[in-house]
Amino acid sequence: MIQRFLHLKLSRQVFNSIIKKKDDHIFLIVNILFPILLGGIIYYLLCPNVVFVKRIDTITNLNIHFIVQFDSHPILKFIRYYMLDMLWAYSLTISLAYLLRKEATILFILILFSFFIESLQYINFAMGSFDLFDVFFEIITGIIAIIIFKRRIML
Repeated sequence: MIQRFLHLKLSRQVFNSIIKKKDDHIFLIVNILFPILLGGIIYYLLCPNVVFVKRIDTITNLNIHFIVQFDSHPILKFIRYYMLDMLWAYSLTISLAYLLRKEATILFILILFSFFIESLQYINFAMGSFDLFDVFFEIITGIIAIIIFKRRIML
């Protein structure tokens, strides 16, 4: 009787572990891919002058864009100049959190990567303009992503 009880208890623990792992995988897929897809869609629809959008248009012969004056409203300006960077920073941080599981290392890599990208823009090697607010918002996003990851999966 005790042996049967232990077997059922272990089976339930294994089952719960499998379900949790499946939920964790869904969490990771959603939190890594969704921000990239959302950012890509926003870029494609609203920012026709971005290099990768021009390449998509060339490859697919699509040209579906909306003309938006981003400087006309603070929310639109925030979306264009900061939120799109925050989306990739969130995705990168969740990916790093899953792979590394060390908060300090994750933030260090995110900060280094953010400064690297901004530096490439500063020396005109990459399209864009150097902006320390980009780095600031990416770091804030990274901290938020780590908190979400810790609560959901645990570092």
